[in-house]
Amino acid sequence: MEFFFFSRWHNKYGGSNVYSPIGNLLELRLDRYGEAIQTFEFEAYLRNATYKRFRTMLGLYTQHHEYLTKLPKIAFHRKRKKLRIEFESKVMTAEEEESRSWTIETINAAAREFVTILPLIERRLKKSDDFDYARFMADATRLLTQGFASEEEVAAICAQAKEKRLAERAKKNWWEQGDVEWDKFHPTARIILDDPFFWDCADDFAPHGNDTGADLLADYQEWAKRNAHAPPMTFLDRLFASWGIVPIDWNLTDENEIMKSAEMQQMELSVSNEAIIALAFAILKVKGECPGDVSDLALKALERDSYDFIEDGMTENNKELHRSAIAKMRAKLERR
Repeated sequence: MEFFFFSRWHNKYGGSNVYSPIGNLLELRLDRYGEAIQTFEFEAYLRNATYKRFRTMLGLYTQHHEYLTKLPKIAFHRKRKKLRIEFESKVMTAEEEESRSWTIETINAAAREFVTILPLIERRLKKSDDFDYARFMADATRLLTQGFASEEEVAAICAQAKEKRLAERAKKNWWEQGDVEWDKFHPTARIILDDPFFWDCADDFAPHGNDTGADLLADYQEWAKRNAHAPPMTFLDRLFASWGIVPIDWNLTDENEIMKSAEMQQMELSVSNEAIIALAFAILKVKGECPGDVSDLALKALERDSYDFIEDGMTENNKELHRSAIAKMRAKLERR
């Protein structure tokens, strides 16, 4: 079985210094309990400690905190053998996660909190599901209640889990290595985007690996179901309005103006670039082809991105990775 833990707050999403080790512990120490569930995915939603009026992200901030009132949520995708739970963390705030100021006490508190979350699983199980819930709960409760003895044990568990996953991944074809639900995408998407890079949800340089791209892909998939023939830019305009962000000029390519925007509108420039690039690849994934106008705007965003990063604080290694990412995305969009 695989366990994936993530944390989310109003403008961030990804692995958690506090919750991810819990997933690693369960993955390494638990037994097999049947074939019905092979993947567990848990997402801890974090509340901000104090109210802040975010000038350009008030929409995201408000949406996030309104969503907390609807938690917990649980979904069981039987065909994929995947169970997902979203819950609000009572252990730490968004500020604490962002500051990375965790302690062994915080992790163990989160583990004990999770003992109260796991019983939600029973709500989605049927008698016909091949899963020994009682034995699973007994073993998981024992591990979580015991927790971690030290920070050194946390580091060792995380290292072991990483080594195990890498070994298992090496045995698979590239399209089997990630957690991609292929039935959600167009049949030709995997052929067109034939590099794991395009499907990486943890690479900030990938189309949907950053926070903006990940959120946009999920929103576009839902929007496209109801608006199959509507112009994609209509979706993007509405999305920016919901975020409370005014995008930059989509056609901006003049280097001097780009550098001026990088200085005066750094956040708007970054989000705009990420969003239009993410939209182009979301359309490719969902529809199997991308309209020329969206591809052209995404190519202009890639050009802006290549200027923008030259002046920032990236390491030389990250700059090279960024150049490679831009080249890969440009090659795909220029063929559309």
